Amino acid sequence: MFTAEELRQAKIFACLDEAECARLTQTVADVRLKPGEWLIREGAPPSFYAVLEGRLRIVLDVHGKQTEFAEHEFKEGDFFGEVPLLIGTPFFGSLRAQTSCRVARLDKLQFHRLIRDSKEARAIILETVGERLLLIQQRSLSLPTSRVFIFGRNRDADCHNIRTFLSANRIPYEWIDRDRHPERVPTGVSDDPDCPAVSVDGQLFVAPPTTREIAEALQLQTKPRRDSYDVVVVGAGPAGMARRRLWEF
Repeated sequence: MFTAEELRQAKIFACLDEAECARLTQTVADVRLKPGEWLIREGAPPSFYAVLEGRLRIVLDVHGKQTEFAEHEFKEGDFFGEVPLLIGTPFFGSLRAQTSCRVARLDKLQFHRLIRDSKEARAIILETVGERLLLIQQRSLSLPTSRVFIFGRNRDADCHNIRTFLSANRIPYEWIDRDRHPERVPTGVSDDPDCPAVSVDGQLFVAPPTTREIAEALQLQTKPRRDSYDVVVVGAGPAGMARRRLWEF
């Protein structure tokens, strides 16, 4: 449970009068996290948060890869969660503790009461919303369209095998025809018409990689986690996948 003095460490609460701040001490959730623990996962229902201690970092799922953004951190005194609450959407990303953290959490009704009853808090939040929406837009435009780029020709057998592997694993990729878009082919790629090139998360393979090499570049599991197993499931259909999940637990 927070004291009024602790809540006032966050600028969004520092502007409240004594009575309102005292009321919040009885109602807000006191969330404590250890380093590495998740506060929010992408797609979760929205709430409003104010950081009283520690640092949290934004993590986004970029085409199946968990990507941290070191330039986007929330530290002591910061608040967040107002954008999804105001526009009625789930959280756009995840937040993970970088240090031990203590966070105040307000639910939807508490948040709307806050901006209804405090003109000062409402002004601070509305000023921040515009900046946050612009940041979200800029971040969306800067994200890569795909993790994998294939530079080849439709008749290449290697291209067909690579595309089949990626499609079977539901990994998005961008196909770039070297005959139609030679300007998009990276420097250093062979001129051999039968030698496709592949880029995975910025790692360029100038010679056709094997599917295992692509899997390893994507950080997919390619080796057993244990030396021995009691059960081996062969196949990746619905039944095989369900049994694999069961045995993992």
